[in-house]
Amino acid sequence: MSLQDSSTTSDCFIFSKKIMEKYHKIQWVYNYNEKTHKPIKTIVEELQPIKDIERLFTEKIDWTNVRVYRDWHKTQFFWRTEKSQMPVVLLHKLESIFKEELLEQQFWDTEVVLFWEWYWGKIQCWKRDYKEEEDFILFDVKIGYTYLQRDSINEIAVWLWLDFVPTVLKWTLQDGIDRVENNCMWKDKNEKQIEWIVGTPTWWYLDRMWRRIVVKIKQDHLW
Repeated sequence: MSLQDSSTTSDCFIFSKKIMEKYHKIQWVYNYNEKTHKPIKTIVEELQPIKDIERLFTEKIDWTNVRVYRDWHKTQFFWRTEKSQMPVVLLHKLESIFKEELLEQQFWDTEVVLFWEWYWGKIQCWKRDYKEEEDFILFDVKIGYTYLQRDSINEIAVWLWLDFVPTVLKWTLQDGIDRVENNCMWKDKNEKQIEWIVGTPTWWYLDRMWRRIVVKIKQDHLW
């Protein structure tokens, strides 16, 4: 997706700790027992009316979230919480990847938030072994007040010469649950076993707070 206008290029990278919007919550599919904190095998109430609609399922990458925010030729980098201090090595890496002239060609003066995961084997301890080399993978994009469709997200990642979370299959919510429960998961391009998945409706559905209804399913949270 390319947004073009007539604007000048400005090399201005800013690391800011001002408060900005975080990525919205991705909801678990099952209710939980408040005392035991174990799942109850009933789909949460707000998902019941749309449990049979088709969803796009992708892998849930679970490492360190990085938000790249750009507006009026200024680029800002955010990660984790607003109080967290971004490592210098990460900041320098982001500056080398998200060059202003490249973002200028794609977005011009449009407000955009790119949602990435920074991941590799040494970033944090987790049983999901992704890969040995560090990398960034794009999983969502918001332009103004609008989250983009998957094809447009993928196009932006390709434009930036970076990876994107691929769409694997289209299922209903129950299909996704059954697939995870029966351990019928797929492997990624690095031949690593996928641990959990995220389902986004092919049509946009919002809750009463006008938030997207996106769900996550993880094997050890289903029993």
